[in-house]
Amino acid sequence: MPAPPKPARFQWPPKPAPDLGPPSDPAQWRHHQPAVERARARGESLDVASGADLGVVHAIETAWLGLSRAPLDVRAAERGWTPDAASAYCSRCGSTVGAFEMDERGCTACRGVSLAWDRAIRLGAYEGLLRDLIHELKFTAWRRVGRDMGRLLGEALREQAAGFEPSRVVLVPVPSTWFRRWIRGVDHSLEICRGVQSVTGWRLERLLRRAHRPSQVGLSGSGRLRNVRGAFKAKGRLDGADLAVVIDDVRTTGATLTETCRELRNGVLDAGARVRLWVATVAVTAGPGGVALKLEVDGM
Repeated sequence: MPAPPKPARFQWPPKPAPDLGPPSDPAQWRHHQPAVERARARGESLDVASGADLGVVHAIETAWLGLSRAPLDVRAAERGWTPDAASAYCSRCGSTVGAFEMDERGCTACRGVSLAWDRAIRLGAYEGLLRDLIHELKFTAWRRVGRDMGRLLGEALREQAAGFEPSRVVLVPVPSTWFRRWIRGVDHSLEICRGVQSVTGWRLERLLRRAHRPSQVGLSGSGRLRNVRGAFKAKGRLDGADLAVVIDDVRTTGATLTETCRELRNGVLDAGARVRLWVATVAVTAGPGGVALKLEVDGM
């Protein structure tokens, strides 16, 4: 009887991206006004509510480069999507909240719990358009959509960090491992971080490296924390900063962000200074994430 085949350690070529539904009709894109394209030319921020004409550049991308999806601003306008207001989520953990569900101590998911960070910022819940865009960045290496999401996140950060001197704010992307960068062809958090930097002008510092671990998908909250424990190591020191902002794509239970912030506190930030530490993600998953979040931070 032949021996069973050994399980593959990884798959090459990588699995195709999940089915994201039919692409937008390029003929419909040109019905929008070119407001956002003009704003881009002037170096201004992205206004997703106005929509945009593809113009000559987008037409060339469609005809010659096989572009099958509209840019973020156009798709957001088509679906009527805009980033969440700060009142739509908890400023401590980033979870979705309703009216009167949050106070100065946080929300039901984080109230009374010592978190690894001081503040959380997000664009929205991990569903619909945001989920599709994150999949396209991670699984098809579409860098442009990552930087566009970063620009929107940068707008929210710039507004909430208005009291900080820009030269003393630092962006820190959650690093990918060399293995996942090689498989996927993109460091997704770094692309988002570069989009944030293009709007805010803040320094970008790659202060951490990451050891390869199994995927977090399917693990419980406590299992996720154990999986990333010790995975991040400092690459240098950070001086002359009042605010450090950790950038990632999605917060599911907070395990990765907890471990990232722990290493920043212990090995990177100036111990003699009171540096505020924020986390900023494109999306936060819905559901009972608060239970897993408490498991993680209680284990610090």
